[in-house]
Amino acid sequence: MLKFIQSLVCALATTFASVSHGVGLDEIVESALSHPSLKLSRSQSVVAGYDLEAAKWAQFPTLSYESFSKDKLADSTSVKLEQPIWSGGAIDAGIEGAEYSYKAADAAILEARLKAVRNVGSAYVELSRANEQLQETRENIAKLQELEKTIKNRVDAKISPKSEWITVYARISQAESQADQIKGAIARLKTKIAELTDIQIDTTNRLSCELPMYVKDSDLQANAEKYSPTLLRLDLQKSANQAGVDKAKAEFYPRVTVGIENVKDNAFSLDGDPSAFVALRYTLSDGLSANSNLASAREKVATAAHEYEISRRALVEEVQTLLERYRASENQVRPLYALVESNWLLIDSFLAQYKVGNKSWLDVVNAQREYYQSVMSLIDALGDRCAAAFELQTLSGQTFVAESKS
Repeated sequence: MLKFIQSLVCALATTFASVSHGVGLDEIVESALSHPSLKLSRSQSVVAGYDLEAAKWAQFPTLSYESFSKDKLADSTSVKLEQPIWSGGAIDAGIEGAEYSYKAADAAILEARLKAVRNVGSAYVELSRANEQLQETRENIAKLQELEKTIKNRVDAKISPKSEWITVYARISQAESQADQIKGAIARLKTKIAELTDIQIDTTNRLSCELPMYVKDSDLQANAEKYSPTLLRLDLQKSANQAGVDKAKAEFYPRVTVGIENVKDNAFSLDGDPSAFVALRYTLSDGLSANSNLASAREKVATAAHEYEISRRALVEEVQTLLERYRASENQVRPLYALVESNWLLIDSFLAQYKVGNKSWLDVVNAQREYYQSVMSLIDALGDRCAAAFELQTLSGQTFVAESKS
C-alpha cells in the first residue's frame, strides 16, 4: 500500500492528465495560431502596408492633364509634370508615420497571437486539472461504494445500525454530484478549446511545470517588457503620432515644386514647346484649423505615452502576481504530499479499528473524505502552479511548461 501511495504522489507531482496519447499542448497552441480570429489583425497589417506605399508615392512626380475653355471661341489644354522639392517636412513625416503604423500593425499581429496562445493554453491546463479531478472523484466514489458494501452487510446482519449505511450513501450522492459538476466544467473547456482551435479534444497529455531555481524575478519582468507585443505596438504608435506632429507643423509652411508644362490653345492637342517652372504654393487652412490639428497631434503623442506607461506597469504587476501565485502553490505541494499519504494510511487503519469497536463508522467515512479532499487540494495546488508557470512562460518568452515524457 505504501508503494501505491508513493507512486500516486509521484504521478501527481508532474502530471495532470493520466490518459496518454491525447492532444498535446503544442498542437493546441499551433492550431490557435492559424485560427480565423487572427485574420483581422493580418488584414489590418495589409491595409497599413498599402498606406505606406501610398505615402512613399508622394516623393515622385505628379502628372496632370487639364482641358478648359478660356472664352467662347478657344479651348486650351495643359499637360504638367511636377516634382515636389520641399514640403516643409510633410512628405518625410507622412512616410515615417506610415512606416511606424505598419510596424505597429505587425506588432498587433504578435499581440493577437499571444492572446490566442494564452487563452488556449490556459484552457488546456484547466482541462488537464479538471480531468485529474474527475478521475480522483470517480476513485472516491468507487471507494465509498466499497465502504457501502461493507456496512450494508453489517446492517443486514444486524451488527450495525441503518443510520451508518445512510451516512455513506449520502456521501456517495454528494460525490456523484461533484462528478457531474466537474463534467460540466470539462464540457465547457472542451467547447472553448474547439472554438479557439477547431479541434475537438478528448484527453490531454501529461505536463511538467516548473520554474528553474536560477530564474530571477527581475529577469522575468525585464523579459516580459522586452517581449511584450503590446508595449511594442504602443511604442511604435507613439512614434507614428510623433510623425503626425511633424506633419501638422508642415501645414504652416509653403511647398516648393519644379516641373515642366505644355500649354496649347487647341483642345486635345499636345503640340507646342514645353516650359519649365518653379512653383511656390501655400494653401491657407480653414480658419485656424492648422493650430487645432497641431494641438491634436501633440495630444495624441501624450496619450500614447500615458497608455504605454499604464500598460507597462500593468504588465509588471501581472508578472509579480503570477510569481506570487506560483510560489504560493509551490509551497503547498510538499505538505500536501505528506497529507495525502497520511490520510491514505488512516483509511485502512480506521476501518480495522472500527471492526474491533475502537472507531465509529463516521470516523471511517470521514477518513475517506479527508483523503479525497487532500488529493483534490494537491491537484489544485499543482494546477495553480502550472497555470502560473504557463502564463509566465508566454509573457517572458521562456519555457517552463512541457509535455512530460514519464
